[in-house]
Amino acid sequence: MKNSLAALALLLSTAPALACDPVARVIYRESAPTDFLTIENASVGQWRLTALEIDLAPSAGQLVFDPLPGGSGIGSAAPMLWASGVQPSTPPTPLDGAKRATLNFAGLPPQQRSVFSLDLDDTLPASSLPTRVAFAEIEGARIVAAFTGPNSAEFTLEGFVGPNGEAVLEPRACV
Repeated sequence: MKNSLAALALLLSTAPALACDPVARVIYRESAPTDFLTIENASVGQWRLTALEIDLAPSAGQLVFDPLPGGSGIGSAAPMLWASGVQPSTPPTPLDGAKRATLNFAGLPPQQRSVFSLDLDDTLPASSLPTRVAFAEIEGARIVAAFTGPNSAEFTLEGFVGPNGEAVLEPRACV
């Protein structure tokens, strides 16, 4: 019995970990003259990211998209533009002052990313620097990612941006 338990323990300790798929990672970085948003399909398997919705309404800084000069934002403005990586299937076009934007992809492959330049501004009444978004201000923004996987399976994940300006969306449990 001891040998069987020892063998089982050895087998389990050397077995590869099961991947929890699909997984999306979103990273926001404040910069000048534009900010950057990186969307990564961090899946290990065959899941392709097809859409990603960004909802700024629950963000701590009450953020808005600021694509037009003289619009809802303050100071500089920048449209949301694809910068590098996998191109979206349609250009993102959040309206000035909007709190939501959806990015559509023909299928962002696993381990690939897409980077966008954009401008976000906070709308807090007592903000000292509304044109500079701190991680604490984007915290709470809601992210929804849609995936298509093996055998045309569909899966949707929801998560929220954390205090580091990042969101990792993954299934609650591995099977």
